[in-house]
Amino acid sequence: MRISALMRTEAVILAAALVLRLFVFWMAPGPLFPDEDFQYLEQAHRLAFGTGLVPWEYVVGIRSWLLPGLLAPIFSAARLLGDDPRLALWGVALLLSVVSLPGVACAMGWGRRAAGVSGAIAAGVLTATWFELAFFAPHALADSISASLLLPGLFLSGVSREPPGARTAFVGGLLLGLTVAVRLQLAPVVGLAWVLAMWRGDGRAVTIGIFVPVVLAGLLDALTLATPFQSFWLYAWVNLAMGGAASFGTSPWYQYAMLKFIFWSVVAVPLVVGMLAGAARRPMLLVYALAVILPFMALGHKEDRFILPALPLLLTLAGIGSAMLAARMFGTHAEWRRGVACGAFWCACSAFAVTHAPLWHFFYEKPGMNAAERIVNADPAACGVAIYPEAPWARMPGYTRYRPGIALYGFSPGEQTSRAAAFNYIIDEGTERTGTFGPIGFFLVQCWDSAVAPDWPAEWRRHLCLWHRPAPCDSAAAPMLAPPMPDFMNGAG
Repeated sequence: MRISALMRTEAVILAAALVLRLFVFWMAPGPLFPDEDFQYLEQAHRLAFGTGLVPWEYVVGIRSWLLPGLLAPIFSAARLLGDDPRLALWGVALLLSVVSLPGVACAMGWGRRAAGVSGAIAAGVLTATWFELAFFAPHALADSISASLLLPGLFLSGVSREPPGARTAFVGGLLLGLTVAVRLQLAPVVGLAWVLAMWRGDGRAVTIGIFVPVVLAGLLDALTLATPFQSFWLYAWVNLAMGGAASFGTSPWYQYAMLKFIFWSVVAVPLVVGMLAGAARRPMLLVYALAVILPFMALGHKEDRFILPALPLLLTLAGIGSAMLAARMFGTHAEWRRGVACGAFWCACSAFAVTHAPLWHFFYEKPGMNAAERIVNADPAACGVAIYPEAPWARMPGYTRYRPGIALYGFSPGEQTSRAAAFNYIIDEGTERTGTFGPIGFFLVQCWDSAVAPDWPAEWRRHLCLWHRPAPCDSAAAPMLAPPMPDFMNGAG
């Protein structure tokens, strides 16, 4: 009866996690970062339909076709239901949200083994409802996808005290190998998991499991790029030897700690206390989280999302620690009540932190762009969209977010106005609300303001305006938008 009740509770937590992820996606459909659209979704769209912008990473060949290839069938299936591009985006969000649920289940498994029912509930609720995981999980980013794969891979491959069976260890190895194939920077933590499995004497199944997806990823590179494993070695060469990553900015080694305290605000205090308490019972979870974070600390270019795969491990520790501390404070009786109280506490912490985190700006920054997309897609006469000025093209939507038959163009200050015949919509970002395009036949449809937060300074606000003209498009009047090569690649000789 007790196990049955816990299973029902876990099912409720998993269902809540799925609903929360899809609700957050509905509130902030993105794209969160240019990588989401142009490295993965746009390339999946290109595989499915033959149209899409080609960023420099795919020109040079440092990106694997693994994720676009896995997502492309969703675009093909969505087209059978209609031309609305949101169908495919929601299909991807649903798939990735479901993929994130095993991590929540494994967090509950670790919590139950370490701190009983209360630990299972606390760790499950925390990983299910924590705002960063709910925010990133539905989005096609290597960071979020690898975060969904790593924790269950570690759990199933035997990073707990209970040795897994060979079949379970093999599945765990598959997830770990897929983690490396998706996010090469996580090879150190996967390597540690492999060493532990070998030391325990049950590493054969884990080794084979890791081997399969990594080798298949290398063969995929051989078929789609110039050489086997090209997206591994050339990616490392371009970003480390050629300074590709550093060209986007560098930060000090302690940047991640600063970012986490900014994101978590005062909630960082109970989180850190819970993590340290949990590490006393499950120290390997902390070791593996550090194995994720430390290699990223050594790299100059740092973004908070890069260490997202460590977050489920740390949150699991915090859930376990909170259950242990609650047992010490209130006794070991009423285990279910302690678990529910810990879960409610972490839900409140997540709700408080999300209102103070920089992630909140996505709820204010993207609605204008999403509204402009909907207006263009609803117009059956829409045939071409220009981005003005062309330089910030990566902040604008690609073909993924427009219905079929709409081409994309760039339009920069000083260009010949005759090029405007190629498109009948202009998305203008960053200028004031003026009659800039009136002389060439466009009228203003609507403007939107966005800011990192409603109360931040006016000079930090950005403007996005949509312009339209009723005439048809002459596709020969201008070349379609083509992403440029970055400066560090242009100087590579």
